[in-house]
This record gives sequence, C-alpha cells and structure tokens, in this order.
Amino acid sequence: MVLNDSLCIANKGWRNALTVSVLAVLSGILAIAYLRWTDNPAPLVGYFWLIASLCALLIGLVKQFEPEQALRLGAQTLTYVHKYGQWSLPWQAIQRVGQPRVLQGLEHQTLSYVAIRLKDPHSIIGHITPRLANRLMLQQRPLLLLAEQSCPTGQCYSASMLEDDEYRLPNGRRLHGLQAMFAHRQRKLREALGYDLFIETQDLAMPAERVIALLNAQHRLSLIADGPASALPDTRH
Repeated sequence: MVLNDSLCIANKGWRNALTVSVLAVLSGILAIAYLRWTDNPAPLVGYFWLIASLCALLIGLVKQFEPEQALRLGAQTLTYVHKYGQWSLPWQAIQRVGQPRVLQGLEHQTLSYVAIRLKDPHSIIGHITPRLANRLMLQQRPLLLLAEQSCPTGQCYSASMLEDDEYRLPNGRRLHGLQAMFAHRQRKLREALGYDLFIETQDLAMPAERVIALLNAQHRLSLIADGPASALPDTRH
C-alpha cells in the first residue's frame, strides 16, 4: 500500500453542507407555493414549514464554513484541520492510533473517537494554538466525564473539568494560561483512556475503522522510510 501527500480525509459537515442548503431552498419554495396557491391552506402549517426551511438553510450555510478536509496524511506529517485552527505532527512523534474504550458495567464500550497516543505527550504543546486548545477542551468535556465510572452518560458535572493555569514540563519549563490548561487536560485523558489526542468520528467522512487503518498504514510506511531504527515499536508508557 502506497500513500502520498495528497491523501486527505474529508470533513463530513462540509460535505453535507451543499445538500442541506439545496434541500432547504426547495423546501422553502414549496412552503411559499403552499401558502400562496393552495385553496384554503392552514396558515400555521405553512408558516412553520417556511420557518423550518429557513433554519435548515442557515444550518447549511454555516456548515459551508467548515474546513473541507478533516485530516491530511502527508509523507512526513499528519495534520488535523479544525475550523478554529489546526495542528500538525511528524509521524515519528506518534506511538499508535486506535479507538478509546471505557468500562461500562462488565463490558468495555468503544467511544466515537479516533485517538492518537504520542511518544512524548508534551510534543503537541508547541504545535497547537491557544484558540484551538480552548475549543478542544470544551469539546472533550463529555469524553473526560465518560471515562469516570460515576458518570455513565457523560453529562455530569465534575471537578475534573477545572484545570490549573500553570504546568511544569519535565525539562523544567513552565507553561501558563491555555497551554497549561490543555496540558493538564491532556494528562487526565492519557491516564484515563491511554491516548493524547482525540478526533470525533462525526467529523470524518469515512468510518473510524477505515480512518485508523489509513493512519496506521501511513505511520508504518513513514517509520520504514526513515530506517530500521525508526520502525522499531516504542515501548515507553
């Protein structure tokens, strides 16, 4: 299997935007026709129909501002694209890719995320903007709560949502503000789920299993291309 720089995984929201917009316009036209030319129309039904069509059109237009691509698999790097920014990491920084699982009762439940474990969990800090870090922390609240046995729904309040705005890296460097808060959140997720970065599968235009297979294939190829030493599995935990 040979992958190249042009391999991209589309953003599902952007892909559906045009379809939603077109259907909303057609629905609005039908609603207007119903109100104007139907004998004895029910006005409330017609107005509700028209308002629903306008809301759907607004949703479609908003979705068109989503990035076209969700993931870019380059020969040397993996890039995640979000409407609030992006991060890009060399394949050499990645240890493994999979799906996180939590214990629910006596069974393990697979969560709807593509997850990445890094060789050095702090390597992402210099590759993510504060704006994107803040947004990801908001999106990951249900994920962190799901990892807690006391919150099977992921909707509970927890003190684990509160992050310290100071963080000390192993090399002694101190982080402050959103970078520090993101580092604390990342540490909690790594301890609870075994991964550092999480991508919601609802944002991806292909099944999670297919995405994970592509990422792992490109990861292996990159390690092989960089030599036998790089291809050895990382055993650090």
